Amino acid sequence: MDPADYSPASLEQIVEKYADLLLRITFVQLKHMQDAEDITQEVFVRLIEKRPVFESEDHMKAWLIRVAVNLCKDHWKSAWFKRTIPLEDELAVFPAEVSDLLQTIMQLPAPSRQVVLLHDYAGYSLVEIASMTGQSNSAVTTRLHRARKKLRLILDPLA
Repeated sequence: MDPADYSPASLEQIVEKYADLLLRITFVQLKHMQDAEDITQEVFVRLIEKRPVFESEDHMKAWLIRVAVNLCKDHWKSAWFKRTIPLEDELAVFPAEVSDLLQTIMQLPAPSRQVVLLHDYAGYSLVEIASMTGQSNSAVTTRLHRARKKLRLILDPLA
């Protein structure tokens, strides 16, 4: 996408196309819907402010996800976050089957949740996830393997 292509109509299409994906990624990372909405909105604000040039649609999607993940990490490190306690269960905003799956995924440690979401939901390869998250390929592969193993135990403890 060329910086000249940042018309209101094209930005609206980008938001419509990627808002749900980014909201799910940020929600899984933060476990709080309002914070996830704020981070998702901030991703689009950064897109408008920076107006990066993208080589392809996949490059833009990866950039949006990378910015969302980085903003989530910044949120976890913020002093405000360290001094607050969530008041309600936020999973009620999703349909029951999605909510149940998200609850199960949320039982995983944050890095494992991230790899599962990017690989199984967003469809990225392990190599792409490694480059987006700044981890080695083997670390991403190991995290995905361990996360799936834990999910199997959670979902079917008798297996």
